[in-house]
Amino acid sequence: MRGIKNNLCEGKKTKKLSQPSPTITKKGDGSDRSDGSDSMLGGGANNNNIIYNNKKTITKGGTLSVPSQPPLPSQPSLNYEAIYSEDGNLSLIHPAVGLMNDKYYFGLMLPYIHNLNTENGTKRIKEKDRKLFLITEDGEEFEEEILSGIGYSLKDKILYQTETRWERSHILSFKQDMIFDSEPKQIFDLIREQYKNNIDFIEDEEPSILTLWSMGTYFFTLFNTYPYIHLHGLKNTGKTKVMEISSCVSFNSELSTNMRVATLFRIIQQNRPTLFIDEFEIKKEQKKSSDDKEIECILNAGYRKGITVPRMEQQGKEWVLKRFEVYCPKMIANISGMIGALPSRCIKIIMRRSKKEDPQGKTSIDPDKNIWGDIRNELYVLALKRWKDVKSIYDNLENNTNLSNRDWELWKPILSIAKFIDDKLYNKTVKFANKNVELSQVEDEMSNSWDYLLLKVLMDYVDEERFYYVKSEIYETLIKEFVEREYTDRDGNTQTIHKNSKPSSEWIGRTLRKLGVTGFKKDNKGAMYFLSKNIIMDLVTRLQLKSLIPENTNEKDSEDKIEEEMIE
Repeated sequence: MRGIKNNLCEGKKTKKLSQPSPTITKKGDGSDRSDGSDSMLGGGANNNNIIYNNKKTITKGGTLSVPSQPPLPSQPSLNYEAIYSEDGNLSLIHPAVGLMNDKYYFGLMLPYIHNLNTENGTKRIKEKDRKLFLITEDGEEFEEEILSGIGYSLKDKILYQTETRWERSHILSFKQDMIFDSEPKQIFDLIREQYKNNIDFIEDEEPSILTLWSMGTYFFTLFNTYPYIHLHGLKNTGKTKVMEISSCVSFNSELSTNMRVATLFRIIQQNRPTLFIDEFEIKKEQKKSSDDKEIECILNAGYRKGITVPRMEQQGKEWVLKRFEVYCPKMIANISGMIGALPSRCIKIIMRRSKKEDPQGKTSIDPDKNIWGDIRNELYVLALKRWKDVKSIYDNLENNTNLSNRDWELWKPILSIAKFIDDKLYNKTVKFANKNVELSQVEDEMSNSWDYLLLKVLMDYVDEERFYYVKSEIYETLIKEFVEREYTDRDGNTQTIHKNSKPSSEWIGRTLRKLGVTGFKKDNKGAMYFLSKNIIMDLVTRLQLKSLIPENTNEKDSEDKIEEEMIE
């Protein structure tokens, strides 16, 4: 891996955006006041005492006269006039990661040097606290106080982090152009090696999938969706160890153990973290606490960009509705598995126990090892330098897989990162994705057994186009699938005992409507639905229940026949 030319830690003047120069003046004589040159580097341009011309204000697209707009509130020694966009508002940006002036940036809370002007000259005071700096792809450094001067405002505050995920010395070298471009394949191989050396996986490709997922956390805001990783297995199968490795290399890692739900909402919205939820066991509906339901709500919504979760919050004496963004990468580990819609948001990895003699089961993860910091350093630079390449691949990647639209949407970010690294890795990842989705579909069929059994029965029972009675035909056929045992009574008659839990005729009617069967009528014998072989085949195909689809079935012919039946 190519690295740093040398480890210089001297300051360098902060770069400016390419736009017309503002008028710069000083307010007052500056004695006993900050000159505003706070910098994580211990120096830099005097950005904080820029005063923009009252007649013209600078925008990202040129100049715009906005005499009616009032200046933003200023600090005691500062005086800013906001630069408004064409619609009269500042552009909102996220404090953790995003795009500013078409440049990718990361927000970091870093220790900083503060210059103070006194009668005896300038003193440099190192503050104990940390401050938010936005570091862009070309090494520009922006502090929160000057963002309004270049047309931006933070949409939220980043929550304080004690750990600097990107090492300061590496940032300084990056800012001074002392770092070569990172090689994606070398970074990939280094991360994959950590998974392989410490975990006994079932599938050979699983360390690669976890590596691609971890690398992708630095790019996830570029994607419309980002899949969860679901680690499923018994106790002592290495689930927590996988999380430990992933948390050491992923972007803004946050472990949610014993975290209050209110805190969880804020961390996701304000830090855009990679969230790790260990021991998240699915409970029966009647046993779920309000916190359990809210976490499930976060998980159901948080795989897609732009989805918010409404929540009532108390402000003073009033309760106010607030919408929280919950989109971020998430890794979930449990024993019980997933139910409902959650499996469709996950890439599932089954974990197993290592053998006693296997050294992988004995190793432990030291989060303070230098290698983790080295990997994160390279990933920050890789994302800043190469985000446009990844975005271009993602936007133009065609579906040449066996994945359906929903599965393709989920896997597309991972496949884009693989394609970015090399074509050979991409092809291997496609094969794994196809296999993983097939297995998940079979499991999904079994977990939603009532729906599956109903369609299975209808595939066998429906033999002509007509209305079928729900109770006397469909129900009587379906109920045979719920026989627990049979016995012969004293009179020699066969008696049937059904399982305690079984569907009703009312459930069949609701399920057929849910599946989209619209042909309905009723007479004195009960409710009827219009069904045919082709209608059932269409339902099975759309639900991708591959085990019910006969081999050599032409889906297009099936769709044409459905349309003909509907017209008739």
